[in-house]
Parts: sequence; structure tokens; C-alpha cells
Amino acid sequence: MTDIFQEVEEDIRRERMKSLWDRFGWVIILVAVLIVAVTAGYNGYTYFKTRAEQAAGDEFLAALDMAADGRNAAAAEALTEFADGAPGGYPVLARFRAASEQALAGNTEAAVSGFDALANDASLSNRQRDLARVRAGYVLLNGGDRTAVADRVTPVASTAGPWQNTAREILGLAAYQARDYDAAQKWFDEIDADAATTQDLRGRVQLMKELIASERATPAAADANDVSNAGAPADETASAGAEGEVSE
Repeated sequence: MTDIFQEVEEDIRRERMKSLWDRFGWVIILVAVLIVAVTAGYNGYTYFKTRAEQAAGDEFLAALDMAADGRNAAAAEALTEFADGAPGGYPVLARFRAASEQALAGNTEAAVSGFDALANDASLSNRQRDLARVRAGYVLLNGGDRTAVADRVTPVASTAGPWQNTAREILGLAAYQARDYDAAQKWFDEIDADAATTQDLRGRVQLMKELIASERATPAAADANDVSNAGAPADETASAGAEGEVSE
């Protein structure tokens, strides 16, 4: 009797399974096909993405090789073209490097224009945009255009962030170049008072403060020399006149 009941239960289960398969078998097949298709598609995407990134990396390194060979203008052009269709984070990196290469090539206007474009790109993070402003300030510093430097760097120097002290240093150097020693001293003192200032930067600041002190002392010494020398011609003239009278 037990075997008969077991056979009946197995028959019932088979009938149920057959019924379920007849009703939902196509769904199971469709799901299996979709799983295979999605897996194959993902693997294919990963493969081609990896290949594209490897190719982009090779192209980027080729441009850097140009820069290493001293062909800065050619490197800047190659990096600019590369940035247009590069994958991942390469476009931003290439744009920064292209502007730097323009500066090294002596094309200040193109370099500043490149950094300004990055600084005004809303798709970039605030850190990246501030870095672009700082880099533009460095390039303009060599030209002595204090106003242009301040326009780009002052907002960075006035806001807490990773580039704040760098921006302060640029503004201090621009003020020093313009012989505005009070303003330069102010920026360097702010850097010196910041606990986050690195030792390298603190060393540069101390050097600049010593130079400012030296520049301030030099005019005073020159004025003192002028005062001490002011009476010399009169004494020499009097001596010459006395000698003339004696000879006569």
C-alpha cells in the first residue's frame, strides 16, 4: 500500500511540474537567455572598455614623451586633441597638462586660456577649478601682471581649502614683485600663522620675509649714505680753494 501511495504522489508531482512548465516554461527560458545575454554584454563592455583605456593610456604616454623630449608645443597640441575623445578621467588630466606644456613652450596666453577654461568648467569639482586658478596665477606671475594674478587667485586664498596657502604665496610674490612690501608681508604672515603649512612652504616664507626685511632696510641705508656724502663735495671744494690760495 505504501508503494502505491508513493507512486500516486510522484505522479501528482510530475503532473504539477508539467503543468507549471507548460504555463511558465517560456518565462524560465527567457530569463535564462536574458541572464546569458546580460553576462555576455557586460563581459564584452568590460573588455572593450579595458582595451580603450589601454589605448588611451598609450596615447597619453606618447604625448608625455614629446614633453620629455622638449617638444612642449607639440605635446600641448597632441594632448588637446587627445582630450576631445579620451575615456574616463583622461580628458581633465590632458587639459591640465596641455595648458602646462603651453606655458613651458612660452605661449603664456594659450596656457592661461586653458587654465581659465578649466576654472570655469562647472562639470569639474571645486578643488579642480581652484587648482586651475592657482596654475593660471603661477603662469601670470612671470609676466608681472599683479591685477591678473589677483583676479584669479584671491578667491582661492580667501577660502579654506587645499590650495589656500599656495594662493597666498602667489599673491605674496606678486606683491613683492610690485614692491608692495606691506601686502607681501601680510600674505606671508598668514601662511606662517597657519598650522597646516608644510615645512617646505614655511621655509620659502621665511626666506621671503627675510628678503622683505632686507629690501626695507636698503633704502634707509642708502638715505644714510646720501646724508653722509652730502657734505663731502663742499669740504672738497673748500680744500681745493684753500690750496689754490696757498699756491697763489
